[in-house]
Amino acid sequence: MHLSRKNRGFTIVELLIVIVVIAILAAVTTSAYNGIQTRAINTKTLNAVSNWDKILKMYKVIKGTAPISDYNCLATASANFPAGSGLGAGECQHGYPSTPSFSAIYSNALTTDLQSVIGTTVTLPSGYLTPYSGSIGGATIYVQGLRYNNLAIEYYLKGGAADCGKGTLAYGTTSDTMTMCTLDVN
Repeated sequence: MHLSRKNRGFTIVELLIVIVVIAILAAVTTSAYNGIQTRAINTKTLNAVSNWDKILKMYKVIKGTAPISDYNCLATASANFPAGSGLGAGECQHGYPSTPSFSAIYSNALTTDLQSVIGTTVTLPSGYLTPYSGSIGGATIYVQGLRYNNLAIEYYLKGGAADCGKGTLAYGTTSDTMTMCTLDVN
């Protein structure tokens, strides 16, 4: 008994072609998803920067000067920054391009000062961002919030040399996986 051509099934070459096409489609889809995810995280960060910028400028209008703070997280409570993902409890950022052991922590004094000046009619944002990590100049940096340092908001975006929005590029090249930006509030 002889099998006819239409009853024999697929050849190895046909199966390999289908597998290669599926692999190419999977690679394109994964790449597109990662790009969308990075843009979403960066947009959320830039929105948080804009909200805190408005609050700090409102404070400055009322008091005549921006609040003085030394590397503190912008948030409503330390509980907004749980331990994990390379960060200790209360830390919003760990690592710095020139000082890998540096960390920024939540300060109740800063939050209390802001709230006492601008009042309770303005709700402070939680300050929490989706945790992520990356590197700038070989230093590993962990992030889950914004840092305020004496008249400037310091923040990180995913991707090397990313667009800082209203802020300015502080550190980050195309070979890095993060970009550090600053926004002066003075």
